[in-house]
Amino acid sequence: MNIMRYVMVLLLFLCTALCYASDKIIKLPEDGTKWHVSVLGDANDEQYQALVKQFQDGKLATLRQQVHFHPVTTDNPMYEHYKPTVKSLPLVRVQDATGYTIYEASKDKIPSNLYNSIAHAAEKYRLLPWRRHQEQKQSKGDKQSDDEEKSTGDDDDDPSPDPVNDGAAPDVPPEPEVPDVGVLACILVLVAGVGLGLHSARVAYHNKKS
Repeated sequence: MNIMRYVMVLLLFLCTALCYASDKIIKLPEDGTKWHVSVLGDANDEQYQALVKQFQDGKLATLRQQVHFHPVTTDNPMYEHYKPTVKSLPLVRVQDATGYTIYEASKDKIPSNLYNSIAHAAEKYRLLPWRRHQEQKQSKGDKQSDDEEKSTGDDDDDPSPDPVNDGAAPDVPPEPEVPDVGVLACILVLVAGVGLGLHSARVAYHNKKS
């Protein structure tokens, strides 16, 4: 029975460790090419104020220190660069050094756990480079076509947003929550622990009867 107790303690320890490690971590590039995080909105809007405040504490504050952070209000002249690609406010947009949109959410589609949502998008960004290059290639082709069409008109076009948007949809619907691997492992360990405990109790009961 002592061995069973040691096994139970070990399982509980593993469960705690896996649950602790299941929290998402945003892995940024280490080549010096910083990402851009833009937060756009009306300076008097409470949701915008709360959104900016989120980047002053906790993990979002750590992320802010590692990127180029752009809090831009609608009365800021810089907002005119973003305005053509904005459909609703407030908005948070994460882009890589080339301007590729990694994550974007606005208004009521901004999740309560913004850090984990950005981390999930960043993970997909790293795992699917072929898709990223394909979208960038398509975006360049669309931009070239637009330039050819505009070349026949006025030359006084507005500058592109800076950092530029690569054509991704301004409003990204929230993705379904996918359980973390650590959480699933934690559940499996708990189930295994309960099963082992029941088995130990059954063995002890039969030994006592005999």
